Amino acid sequence: MKTSILRVFKSVLASLLSRVYVLACRLVRPNNKRIVFFSYPDFSDNSRHLYCYLAKELQGYQLVWLTHQAPDQELVAKIKAEGEGGANQVLVLKRWSLRGFTCFVGARLAFHTHGTYFFVKHAKNRTMVNLWHGMPIKAVAYLDGQSKVQVAYSDYVVATSRYFQKIMAEAFRVPLAKSLVIGLPRNDTLLNTSAERRQQLFAQSGLSTSSKLIVWLPTYRVSTVGAFRRDAASEHFIDELPAGYLQQLDRLADAENVSILIKLHPMDCLNDAQLVLNFKRIKLLSAAAWTAKNIELYELMAYSDGLVSDVSSVIFDYLLMPKNVGVFAASLLNYSRDTLIDLDEVRKVTLAIETPQDFLNVLSERTIDARCLGLFHACLVVGDSNAACQRIKDYFIADINQ
Repeated sequence: MKTSILRVFKSVLASLLSRVYVLACRLVRPNNKRIVFFSYPDFSDNSRHLYCYLAKELQGYQLVWLTHQAPDQELVAKIKAEGEGGANQVLVLKRWSLRGFTCFVGARLAFHTHGTYFFVKHAKNRTMVNLWHGMPIKAVAYLDGQSKVQVAYSDYVVATSRYFQKIMAEAFRVPLAKSLVIGLPRNDTLLNTSAERRQQLFAQSGLSTSSKLIVWLPTYRVSTVGAFRRDAASEHFIDELPAGYLQQLDRLADAENVSILIKLHPMDCLNDAQLVLNFKRIKLLSAAAWTAKNIELYELMAYSDGLVSDVSSVIFDYLLMPKNVGVFAASLLNYSRDTLIDLDEVRKVTLAIETPQDFLNVLSERTIDARCLGLFHACLVVGDSNAACQRIKDYFIADINQ
């Protein structure tokens, strides 16, 4: 009953605020040189990668980050450090503030990964571009039964292939012509590496540069952020492991000089558990601990030697590189949320993990048929670094450096 009342209240509020927003957009002339960025968590994912690229490519622009929390000095310094090397002004403002909203209304162009404001709808001379955090395996947005208030309004969405173009258009109810097969900014990072940067990242992460690295990215089973949802019978990924699994894996990893870094999903209930794993080769970082290290996930992934995950879009991104992805067989069997892709397609491009030795087998030479991958990222070519960012710049920003 309480949930229904809140849903109705939010719907009515969204309707009222939408009118205010549209009126404000009519009264305020948009600044063609202002670009606004949103992401969750703040300063992350595709929005961050695109921002860093545009900050170097543009001149005379105002680049504005609107954050969920009031930005502290550390976050402001981080954003400005990556954006003020060029000839642009950088602002970092709280999203839910008068100044933040005013900046948003006055911008011609906004990029987001999870939405802008829940009441935003189409407005003249404003363009909202959805850089959604990965091509969906899981049902998302309208395909997940969400309401209009819950789904971020977007004028455009991006996709990595014709296959995902249709899915993204349907998920966010945009015309197929505005679902652009243009790639994901974060994937550019996977294709642009150097030995020197590897040394820096491993030192920053507390990892041995002489070891091989497997990044383990479990998705959440039970969400503790936003609306409650359960996507599996288990509470978290550790519940799905047999007794003694991690201990045996740690011993094998030590014998083969392998480091294993587990990064929790920002919505994973384990983030609240303050879990500490006392292993020699396995390290677990909560979402907060990861943020504190100031390492961009996809950059570290670029220097890893293998990936382990489950029902996650990161699978297809990682396979742009000639490396393996392992997926726990049990996680595919136990997954309860609707999927947009037959999980057999996931099995075709990944290694099934059951035993600890299976886990380490992701370090072996990849033997997956490349034709199985073309369906998911046909617009990207390995070695074509910065291609997605450049395509987005060329499509949406016509007056570069003028």
